Amino acid sequence: ITREQMCAILYRTIEKCDLKTKQVLSENEFADDGEISEYAKKAVSYLYMLKVISGMGDNMFVPGGEVTRAMACRVIYETLMNNEEASRDMVTGGTGTTNNE
Repeated sequence: ITREQMCAILYRTIEKCDLKTKQVLSENEFADDGEISEYAKKAVSYLYMLKVISGMGDNMFVPGGEVTRAMACRVIYETLMNNEEASRDMVTGGTGTTNNE
């Protein structure tokens, strides 16, 4: 799976599951933006603004680059942590309260 395909899949998952995400960064255009397929441009931009993805150096996204298992795990984790409900549940164990409450 390529980096742009992963972004497209993750973006569609966010939309389908109606995850409540919060944008952290302003929009960025990668130096290789022209190489990102049209179907993935919105997804790449959105995930960048969530701080879920970043470039591979020199402001390059490398859309056709292969995704490793470690990369996939990281973006899934970052997406879940960005989701208000999921990150709260990970902290509270799904109870809605911390052990300190």
